[in-house]
Amino acid sequence: GSRKPAMEMTPIYTPQSPSEATVIAALMDAHNIRYVMQGQAFGSMYPGPLSVSLNESILLVAHEDAELARELLEPFIRDGVKP
Repeated sequence: GSRKPAMEMTPIYTPQSPSEATVIAALMDAHNIRYVMQGQAFGSMYPGPLSVSLNESILLVAHEDAELARELLEPFIRDGVKP
């Protein structure tokens, strides 16, 4: 088997809503940034009260893409920050 180390992923953002997560995923795709949206699948699979706790997703991007991803997400991050 190959002993290639797993890609190092950096969590950089928590989308405020499933629709924002979709927009961000498209943005990452457009810039060929390798990413994982963690936690998103559960929210869509289980409707009802259960989905609330599982609905929060976290965007993780490849370590070497993190800087670019942060620049692209800057408007989202700025708007999402509560004082």
